[in-house]
Amino acid sequence: MKKLLFLTTCTLFILTGCALFSSTDSKFSRELYDAYYEKNEFDEALEFVNERLEKYPEDPYLLGEKGYILIELEKFTDALKVLEEAESFDSTMDSVFNNKAVALNELGRHEEAAEQAKKAIELEPNEPEQYANLGNALSYLEQYEEALTNFDKSLEIDSDLDYAIYGKGAAHYFLDEYDEAIESFETYLTYDPNDLDTYWYLTYIYDELEEYDKTIEYIDLLIENGEEDIFNTLDYKGYLLTFLDRMDEANEVYDDLIEHYPDEAFSYYGKSGVLINSGKMEDGLKYLSTALEMDPTLVDWLMEDPLFYDVFDNKKFQKIINSYE
Repeated sequence: MKKLLFLTTCTLFILTGCALFSSTDSKFSRELYDAYYEKNEFDEALEFVNERLEKYPEDPYLLGEKGYILIELEKFTDALKVLEEAESFDSTMDSVFNNKAVALNELGRHEEAAEQAKKAIELEPNEPEQYANLGNALSYLEQYEEALTNFDKSLEIDSDLDYAIYGKGAAHYFLDEYDEAIESFETYLTYDPNDLDTYWYLTYIYDELEEYDKTIEYIDLLIENGEEDIFNTLDYKGYLLTFLDRMDEANEVYDDLIEHYPDEAFSYYGKSGVLINSGKMEDGLKYLSTALEMDPTLVDWLMEDPLFYDVFDNKKFQKIINSYE
């Protein structure tokens, strides 16, 4: 069956340092930081911590907070530099190593990320986030069994750590352990009911299991919740509906795609599949010709597409194909 390429990375989460601010400075308070974080006001938080660092430039806790803030602002290289500076002043802060793991994962340096997460665990073995971040790094390294071990350790400490549940589902998915993946992802949706990545995972799991009604159910949830790649998502749905012989619904999908995406060859390709499988060969071949004129490389896809297997011997079909091979 036609598949959309779907690669995902495990969601990353961050453990902040517990800053031990000077009791003589009234502006140094955990509450002020938390107020910024809870409102996602990270630019304001960065300004605040920079003001504090002017007064205490070598405070490792302030530097740790700055590293966390920079990660939230997706400035991962800057964050890593600041966190390394924090480590140079105090190498006993587990949160610094944990956040370094996050930054390194985002920078694609996954082996280093795993090492930093392990250091965080050595310093503080009872923090669930440390194991979850190690699990993320190992998942990137395709060491899924070991990743699962660490996600399980994380959940033993905190069974409600939703991102560990998500990571566990992803690891099961890549191990083709679909029942376990479904259980984890459905649990994760109780924490984040509209997560698109989770819908995608479940879409592909049910596709692999050939439970196509469930596949379409999750495609519809993707569409309802604002999936950005709407063309390919609708094309995927149209293809499945054609495969399931739900031609009226499939035809409606492709008419909508042709109306809104007239420059996309797959709009016409999909429509041709609906018509040909509905017994309307002449009309279907016209749409197929249009699709191939727009994108001649589709002929390679066409020769592998099971929706067209039954017409491979049709002379008119062969004439169209031969003109593009």
